Amino acid sequence: MIVDVHRFPSLRRITPLLFVAVVFLPFGAVRAVAATTDLRREVEAKLVEAQRKAAPDLKVGKATCPAALAKPVAKLASGIHRCAVVVEGVSVPYDVTLRMGGLVKGGSYTLQNAKAVIDTKKLAGIASTVADDPKTAKISCGASRVVVASPGATLSCTVVEGDATETLTFVVKDLRGMVSLSA
Repeated sequence: MIVDVHRFPSLRRITPLLFVAVVFLPFGAVRAVAATTDLRREVEAKLVEAQRKAAPDLKVGKATCPAALAKPVAKLASGIHRCAVVVEGVSVPYDVTLRMGGLVKGGSYTLQNAKAVIDTKKLAGIASTVADDPKTAKISCGASRVVVASPGATLSCTVVEGDATETLTFVVKDLRGMVSLSA
């Protein structure tokens, strides 16, 4: 990316460091499963609860998991199942890893986001730091409040200040939603 610092003198304040602009479910939340548990219902409720806790300022809707998780726990096999939670109208994928048997009588599961969830309002906040007057600059990082992206994906924000327009490109670094300003 080539940026004219004469048009955007405040760019001198930005360095391509890692920024957090994310809404994510904590990794590795291990939960024990009893033999009588309605696992599908429990996982869906835990996903919604965890997502609301992680991002209280975002609208979190319903979670859905595959019908395979509705089987009795005794008939479930270890493996990974893909669930989803609706956040600001966008379906966000999560992996549920089942470990059946072992030390826990019924089994256990972990919840982990399958892709990074980027809050575009927070990304716009980062982009606003390039403007001389962030209050008057027009900043757009897309139409959706959240973007779901894989590590390595690029996201862009447009900063318009007076007659000057600049596009900033961010690279998604990991599933936690860490992004860096692309040079």
